[in-house]
Amino acid sequence: MAKGSQLTQLKTALSKAGVTGQQQQGKKRKRTGSVDKDKEKRAAKIDEIHKRLNPFDTKVTKLKHDVGGRKVKGVFGKPAQSKQAGIEQRKKTLLKEFSEKGRAGGVVDRRFGENDPSMSLEERMLERFTQERQRASKGMAFNLEDEDELTHYGQSLSKLDDFDD
Repeated sequence: MAKGSQLTQLKTALSKAGVTGQQQQGKKRKRTGSVDKDKEKRAAKIDEIHKRLNPFDTKVTKLKHDVGGRKVKGVFGKPAQSKQAGIEQRKKTLLKEFSEKGRAGGVVDRRFGENDPSMSLEERMLERFTQERQRASKGMAFNLEDEDELTHYGQSLSKLDDFDD
């Protein structure tokens, strides 16, 4: 076990890995690919040091029965990372719903032509009148006023007298 505080252990591990200190910036030009590779290597070293210094970031599940040839999922878990990912996911989805929870909707003006500034007042009134007429005519399934004479089995109903025996 290493001696010293967590901070001194971190500093010594970083200096041994060559992550800290002055970066070499000579007059030679490097390719961008090598700079990217250096950044990846540096990030990998830092991750490895972090895992080594903080063993509480991983949770190991002990197997009850070890069966040969079986692939086991979920032996090593990362509870802190999964908790953080869950919190972020809830912030994305549930925070929107929660912020709009008590909100009441506004009044939507559905009058025909009200939101169209190009229409004149007379045009709006005419369109509303025609819309109203169309709505009223939809309700009438049978238009009895157009037909001249109602019949029953070919006989006119106006000629039949209900009270004749």
